[in-house]
Amino acid sequence: MTRNTKQGRPGRLRWLRWLLIAGAAAPLLWFAGEAVWDDILFRERGGMVYQNLSADEVAVLLAEREEVMPLDLRTDQEFARGHLPQARRLGAAAGAGSGEPLTELDREQPCLIYCAGGFRSRLTLGKMRALGFREVYHLNRGVLGWRLSGRELERDEAVE
Repeated sequence: MTRNTKQGRPGRLRWLRWLLIAGAAAPLLWFAGEAVWDDILFRERGGMVYQNLSADEVAVLLAEREEVMPLDLRTDQEFARGHLPQARRLGAAAGAGSGEPLTELDREQPCLIYCAGGFRSRLTLGKMRALGFREVYHLNRGVLGWRLSGRELERDEAVE
C-alpha cells in the first residue's frame, strides 16, 4: 500500500506542474490571440475605417473632431459610475443579440465605441461592419484603458 502512495505522488506533481505552466502561458496566448483578432477586426476594407486607439489617441480624436460620437456599450450601472465626454449609452445589448440599437444610428457618422475592458466593443465591431458603418474607432482596453492612462470619466449630475 505504501508503494501505491509513492507512485501516486509523481502523478499529482506532474498535474500540478502542468497546471502552473498552463496558468503562466494563458496570458501569453491571450495577447498573441488578441493581436490576430485585432488584425482581422481593424483591417480597412472597401473604404471603411476601423481603428483601435489608445486612450491618448482617443482624447486627441475627441478634441479635434466634434462629429465623432462616443458610444458606450456598458450597463446602466457602469454608465452611471462614469463615462467618456458626450457619450451616448447603447448598452451591452448592442453587441450581443440582435444589435437592434445599432440600426437606429447614422452609418455615415464617425463613431467611437467602448465598453469596460474591450471585449463587448470588439464583438460589436463585427456587427457594425456588417451593417455598413463607414468610420468606427475603438478604445483599446475600454474604460479600464482610459482610467489607466490617468484620465477621468464624466458623471451625469442627476446620477448619485
